[in-house]
Amino acid sequence: MKERNYYFIQLNDQFFLSERMEALKEKALDNEDSPIDYQFVYLNLILKSLSNNGFIYSERANKAISSDFIRRLIRFNTNQDKDSDNEIVHRCLESLEELDLVIIDVDCLIIPDLPNLTQTESEKTNEKRKIKRESQERLQKLKEDNPSKEVDLDNLNKLIGTSSIDEALSGLIYSKFIASKEKAEFESIITNLISDYGLKNFNKANDCFITRLSRTNIQSIKNKNDYYIKSINKIIEDEIFSGAIVFDKIINYLCDHGLIKSKQGINEITQVLKNIVSEENVSPDKLFSVIESHLLTFLKHKNDMSIDVFEILLKKTLNGEIKTDKENIEEKMKIASYDYLSDFN
Repeated sequence: MKERNYYFIQLNDQFFLSERMEALKEKALDNEDSPIDYQFVYLNLILKSLSNNGFIYSERANKAISSDFIRRLIRFNTNQDKDSDNEIVHRCLESLEELDLVIIDVDCLIIPDLPNLTQTESEKTNEKRKIKRESQERLQKLKEDNPSKEVDLDNLNKLIGTSSIDEALSGLIYSKFIASKEKAEFESIITNLISDYGLKNFNKANDCFITRLSRTNIQSIKNKNDYYIKSINKIIEDEIFSGAIVFDKIINYLCDHGLIKSKQGINEITQVLKNIVSEENVSPDKLFSVIESHLLTFLKHKNDMSIDVFEILLKKTLNGEIKTDKENIEEKMKIASYDYLSDFN
């Protein structure tokens, strides 16, 4: 039997507060129309386009989409006369087109954002499976990264669910930041943070927070609720929004290869990275690429890797003074006599 698809609109609780919905509201007020009417028209256009993958076709081929056709299609009625309602719909369509919320072609109207707002039932099921699989992979990585930590695997497995909230709670419990009895309290906090920043940004920030817990004295934190909220806010606003979250990825990479050995070293090298981004006008992603592709250069100076040496090496690789072939890096790392570095005094 052929699968029957059901469609769902996905609107987060900040949808009507989004930048484009606020802009649509302003357009309505400028036209002396009701913002609610414009929102009603837009949402109904989304619904009417669901079965055609975001397209609404005119009544006859090669006939232009008219305000009257749209009014009748979505049953728009303000208890005024038909002409007045047609004029409201016309002004609304113009506003939607100006904001790129709709595209009006010769004989059709297109909702370009529809793929981001809908899912079929099968897609929704697959998404749940994907979230659960990623949740398990993240927790496995936590166990591998923190082998010294004791954990009740049975209880940990019970925590693994299909929602990102379950996943976040699992990570916080596994890292011993919170106890199981604090789950309900932190579930509310996490829900609010996802509402404020969106799921993608929250997941990045929470992963970063859990990673940093390994170098944090948890016992010294007096108010964990306040500490967690402020930390996530700071990570998202100061690092994710600016792209600086990559600094954390660089620090983890350097720590994994033994190039950073102390908390003080983490702070000092983070500052060096930020200074280089500013002085050399490069992105954090570029810095990570340089360090990754020139790893042997840094490893050769592992034993005497002072902050000054690290900064000089990084600047010289960025400026092309230290060159290496990105291919066969693993093989080259095995050759102890291989020398990338010229005298940098």
